[in-house]
Amino acid sequence: KYLAEKEVLNAKRDGLKANIHRIGSLTWDKFGTFQVNEDENGLINRLRGLRKTFKYMDGELDTLMDLTPVDECAKAFVALMQNGHANNIYHLFNPNAITIKAISEMYNEKYEGINKEAFKEIAKTTEDKLIKTYANYELIVYPMNGNMIDCKKTLIMLALKGFNWSVID
Repeated sequence: KYLAEKEVLNAKRDGLKANIHRIGSLTWDKFGTFQVNEDENGLINRLRGLRKTFKYMDGELDTLMDLTPVDECAKAFVALMQNGHANNIYHLFNPNAITIKAISEMYNEKYEGINKEAFKEIAKTTEDKLIKTYANYELIVYPMNGNMIDCKKTLIMLALKGFNWSVID
């Protein structure tokens, strides 16, 4: 995606009129319907791994998790396509993110914060595919999560078209 975006940006310098749409972590629609092959979905597998380990990376209890309903993302995309603007970069994700803490409260489960070394050990030694997927994700992505992408410009454009993201519950 990075290389494709780079090519589009280069072509824009030569006169191409184009928008770039950066899509969030697509999830089920607002009614809970999910993709047919949900067992292959990275987000679902990470959430299942979290609920199997009951562990999270120290300091990440309030880390935001991007859950962008696929039907809302499609509507937001269409709204932006209809605004007639070109040469913009849009961030299409639901800014009403949820935290590990909120997930633990939803399921009335207590999760334990552990350090990076403990997660490395879990990732290295577990035979469970879901736990391995979750542990590796914690090690790679969560440390970067403190830098939430700013989507204010996209939200303004969407609001002008009458679109607002739902609150994840």
